[in-house]
Amino acid sequence: MAHRVGCGSLAFLLAPLRRLQDEEFKAYAERLKAHEREKLEHDAALTEWRRPKKDRGEPPEKPEEPKAVRHIVADCTVEAIAPCFS
Repeated sequence: MAHRVGCGSLAFLLAPLRRLQDEEFKAYAERLKAHEREKLEHDAALTEWRRPKKDRGEPPEKPEEPKAVRHIVADCTVEAIAPCFS
């Protein structure tokens, strides 16, 4: 007779991944806040750069948007999982 894994067992097995995912989401939230600040600074620098000057140089570099790290997905459709691999 095969042993059937119940929901309690699955929850036990996934608990470390869920903790790791929670930590990643908290870190992502912090990176997102920092990105918002960087975006505001970029916008101000870009406005300053656009003002007429003799030697403007290169425009300020746009900050890269942070990506969330996913260890667990609830929706396993191709459309939902595709962004996790980009």
